[in-house]
Amino acid sequence: MFANLSGFLTGVLYGFTGLQLGPGDPVTWSRHAARMPAGWRSLSVQRIWVWGEARGLEARSGAEAARIGP
Repeated sequence: MFANLSGFLTGVLYGFTGLQLGPGDPVTWSRHAARMPAGWRSLSVQRIWVWGEARGLEARSGAEAARIGP
């Protein structure tokens, strides 16, 4: 059950936000505009871990890129 739930959440985070993790600066990880299901305006995560630091993630529908910030 937990593996399926984790896979679903990972798919949501990467698929809807357009993120593709890589070795560069997190600002460069967004590969396409945020794409949300009908009726969704944004996806926001209070805390993700990037290189050992807690950061936030916000992707707004139609925005060019998801934003990873402090």
